[in-house]
Amino acid sequence: MIFGIIFMVQKQKRRKERTSERNRRDMALKIERALHVVAEFGRIMEERPSASLCLYSEADLPFPKEEIRESIELLMLGPLDSTRRNHLEVGNIFLNDFISDEEYRAIKDQQDALSGVMDLVRAGARDGQKLAKLLVESETPASKFVLKQIQERIERDNKMTLARNRNLRAAASSLVANNNR
Repeated sequence: MIFGIIFMVQKQKRRKERTSERNRRDMALKIERALHVVAEFGRIMEERPSASLCLYSEADLPFPKEEIRESIELLMLGPLDSTRRNHLEVGNIFLNDFISDEEYRAIKDQQDALSGVMDLVRAGARDGQKLAKLLVESETPASKFVLKQIQERIERDNKMTLARNRNLRAAASSLVANNNR
């Protein structure tokens, strides 16, 4: 009977050790993947202009937007110096500037129409009525509505991302404090 109990305790201990080792390996793989995903996203960030009003298509991202966000946030939980943490936080906010392809096309269509008007002005067009008509046609109520929706969503997403960044910073500090005990 005692040997049976000892055997069961040892078996449970070995099972916990195997599970713990498997969890460590899984976490190491997740971190490795996150580093790769964030590095690829970093290349995209470096290629983009730093203007604050730029929007990009999600199709330009190297991985799905949510995978990039999860990778950034996983890495933010680790021990980081302030420069790396700031880069991750900025990247997490910058990710909000990548919008759906449908939204991007709507913005691009309007931008192209406005560019056409500007090309006419640069070419010397002087017909004010024609230019005004083209400007009005390029901005429909539907396009105004879509643009306003996109702007409001990005503003809301940025606020939520800033809050998540603060929470992740606090969680990382707490993890570091617990590890130092």
